Amino acid sequence: MIRNITQELLKWSNNTRRKPLLLQGARQVGKTYILKDFGESLSSSYFYLNFEDKQLHSIFLDGAYDTEKILFRIEAYFNKAINRVDDLIIFDEIQDCPQAISSLKYFCEKHPEMRIACAGSHIGIERGEYPFPVGKVNFLTLYPMTFDEFLREANAYLYKAIHDSVTLHVIDDSIHNLLWDQYKKYTIVGGMPEAVVEYLSEKQDLYKALSRARAVHSDLLKAYTMDFAKYSGKINAQKITLVFKNIAKQLQKVHDDSTQRYYFKDVLPGQSKFIQLQGPIEWLVTSGLARKIHIASKPELPLSAYSKDNLFKLFFFDIGLLVTQLNLGMNAVIDQQIGSYKGFIAEVFVAQQLHSSYGDELFSWQNNRSEIEFLIENQNKVIPVEVKSGKRTQAKSLATYKKKYQPELAIKLSANNLRYENGHINAPIYLAGLLNSLVID
Repeated sequence: MIRNITQELLKWSNNTRRKPLLLQGARQVGKTYILKDFGESLSSSYFYLNFEDKQLHSIFLDGAYDTEKILFRIEAYFNKAINRVDDLIIFDEIQDCPQAISSLKYFCEKHPEMRIACAGSHIGIERGEYPFPVGKVNFLTLYPMTFDEFLREANAYLYKAIHDSVTLHVIDDSIHNLLWDQYKKYTIVGGMPEAVVEYLSEKQDLYKALSRARAVHSDLLKAYTMDFAKYSGKINAQKITLVFKNIAKQLQKVHDDSTQRYYFKDVLPGQSKFIQLQGPIEWLVTSGLARKIHIASKPELPLSAYSKDNLFKLFFFDIGLLVTQLNLGMNAVIDQQIGSYKGFIAEVFVAQQLHSSYGDELFSWQNNRSEIEFLIENQNKVIPVEVKSGKRTQAKSLATYKKKYQPELAIKLSANNLRYENGHINAPIYLAGLLNSLVID
């Protein structure tokens, strides 16, 4: 399975000024797989240590400072010498061994020639007795598989077609229909690698294939809630679980226009203020299980200057998991007969793709009853992105925005094929992850 982040790993590996790498992301998005696969792609050896194995913590028995002793113990464990220039060392589940995290500072200072890549899911959530190596690590984030990564595994021809479309600025109508069909399937399968593998393993029966993916989702949702207690404690885990399960309800309220932001009432019993829910929400966001979309009052840079901490929308981090949690009928999703759910499913899909392209901090714009779902920054300009789930694309909010701010470029995502107008791009929703390339001429 090929992931887009492999190119970033290569850049890191070839950079002579690299620091130890910390690969972050939600649990089960493929961090371990991608680091092992990257290690196997190198001509040299790689050494893999998973710190869920408590015995490996003894490697740091004398602390994090003595890197020579740490390396000697790793060599003794594998009965193999480490080539300090060419080999790769992988520290997996590094959050379970705080001393290993602290050691990265000393590896950076004493062994800048070494390749050390680490994976973790809950780093930064709890304060420990060992300091974090500030300024001594490089960061990358792995998200669930994007739509184009999904296509690369599901249909190589359509994968090529979707990338050609951003270069040629045109999509053949028959290809558009095939891509739209894949988009609907992706909204059920999502981007969790195990779910994608299970889906692709069934070649004959679409319903069975989608059911395989949904079974993976059900297991993951149970595992996530069990994981909350491990890293947050029993009482906090109960609060985090309630917030996690409430995300879908919040999105439904947004789509129904009963609220245009995250509503703090009726999530936790007897608690209705931002400060009371801030902890569980930030826990989910830091863990990569939720996406916070900040609401900007003005589309001016920096967008963070025009947003408030307590004004945001909270999205599920993977569209497939969301559809499973909502228990939406798979045939209904394929036929797009899901009523009011159709709109915010499209919005969650777009958020998932944009996060992979633009990082964790996304913004929207609201003014009275007008709303632009996303604002993206390109070449120091703010581009409004409006999302429509179907082919009817009357856009009052976008018209209001354009009249008020006169943007040089605006994007409307919908079920329609790609076309360009004066200062306006009408693009199919499935191109959301490629907007970065689409707006560059």
